[in-house]
Amino acid sequence: MSDKIDRERWPIEQEDCFVGKLEVLCSGGGYFIGRLCLDKQSGYTAPYSRESGYFPSFETARDALTRMDFEVRDCIENNAAYEAGALPRPTAS
Repeated sequence: MSDKIDRERWPIEQEDCFVGKLEVLCSGGGYFIGRLCLDKQSGYTAPYSRESGYFPSFETARDALTRMDFEVRDCIENNAAYEAGALPRPTAS
């Protein structure tokens, strides 16, 4: 499967999945900036990380991502992934 993956879209390879770039995602809590993962076996995508707080609208989240001026969520799972090098820490441009 890895030879057919768009590495521009899925730049991070983990043992069991490919992880995408930051994008605006939506959950029951609202819109947020995070990453999806693409499972290597099934080909299904699922949320992988939530790297921001919630935004009131898609447009607000998109604008924050475009400007890279959102506050990175301080949580155990993100911090561990950043420190281990599994995910790049978002930084302002």
